[in-house]
Amino acid sequence: MALLGTGYDPPGVEPPYPLAGGGTLYFGDVLVDGGTVNPGASPGSLHINGNYHQLPNGVLTMEVGGINPGTQYGQLLTTGNMLLEGAVNISFIDGFVPQPGDVFDLFGGAAVELHGPLNFLNPPPDFQYKSTFSDGLFSVAVVVPEPSTALLMACGLAGTFVSARRRSKQRNASRPWSPH
Repeated sequence: MALLGTGYDPPGVEPPYPLAGGGTLYFGDVLVDGGTVNPGASPGSLHINGNYHQLPNGVLTMEVGGINPGTQYGQLLTTGNMLLEGAVNISFIDGFVPQPGDVFDLFGGAAVELHGPLNFLNPPPDFQYKSTFSDGLFSVAVVVPEPSTALLMACGLAGTFVSARRRSKQRNASRPWSPH
């Protein structure tokens, strides 16, 4: 199957041609050139019996609305290899706010290569993640955000002030009282 931005003209579908929904594609390899793939029915899982190759102008859109794969976040899984040269857009839906420790196994295959950008379209404030590929799955894990520089500086200044005030009180306490 080829999902192409030009030269492919299904009736009633305007370019760029989307491939959306859940289930299994049994007819083999998928080539995405200029189209958008959105696994599931917002969200869900799309299984491909074959290889998946997304060229630089193709887009894979993943929706995350919870921590359960296939029902609360989308997955794209292949029996073959996966090559992602175009953008992977990840969108949080239904008001879901990921928490540190949440892990999302977004896509997988025998081998996965990600060469395009990984874009988070509406991340919560201070959102940080790490991505891994293990056991055939590409995963995104939410990590504890690093404290901001301003917060660290404010804490440091507050600690310095408290320490200086404590030393001043200790010096004054050790001096004898004088009425002058």
